[in-house]
Amino acid sequence: MLRVSSLLFLTLSLVGCFSGYRPIMPAQAEAFFVGDTLCLTTPERTEKQKLIGISMEKRGESPGFRKFFKNQDEYLTVKKDTCIPTFGYKFETGSAYNVVIYFTTDAERVKSDVSLKNYSISFVIWEKSDKSKQISVY
Repeated sequence: MLRVSSLLFLTLSLVGCFSGYRPIMPAQAEAFFVGDTLCLTTPERTEKQKLIGISMEKRGESPGFRKFFKNQDEYLTVKKDTCIPTFGYKFETGSAYNVVIYFTTDAERVKSDVSLKNYSISFVIWEKSDKSKQISVY
């Protein structure tokens, strides 16, 4: 019985149940096509948050593309519900991608179980029979 209790305590300690640590996951971004252009949006973001950077990686190719601004004067203002700039990155049909978008913090936001300054999405781009491009999120 002592062995089972010790094993249970050790397991729960390692996952953070007793320490109070809870990892904060990124919020979910959205991806869709407008014509032939990929549009990434961050639906829960506020207009006070500025774009710090973006990381785009095609599955199987590392390190991918990263664009980060060095100081606050360079941060971009992106209107709510508009496409996040992808800085000319080429997304190919038949490929899988992981994108992480980084924003400044909005101090007035209520704390959440997800990070409201980091957004991520993983998706595959495919083509329908009518040649239109589609996204499948995984």
